[in-house]
Amino acid sequence: MLRFNSGNETYSLAIGVAFAEKWATALITPPPSLAKKLGIAADTVVRMIGAVDDDALRGALATAKVCAVSPTLTGLRFVRRREE
Repeated sequence: MLRFNSGNETYSLAIGVAFAEKWATALITPPPSLAKKLGIAADTVVRMIGAVDDDALRGALATAKVCAVSPTLTGLRFVRRREE
């Protein structure tokens, strides 16, 4: 049985133990960051073309290994290095 509260309501779902554990984990796990959604990691090289005027995107790009910005064009490109 999975039980959780949302607002003033309490919900109970009669599901199996394994499924309830997966649901419970999903409900308490915070959503992924924008960087994770975009596939930007500490070893990611990002080349930006155009100004970055979005704070969330600017924050996601800050996690990249290298972020080069060219102010004259528009677009976004991710470059991943192959493991040697």
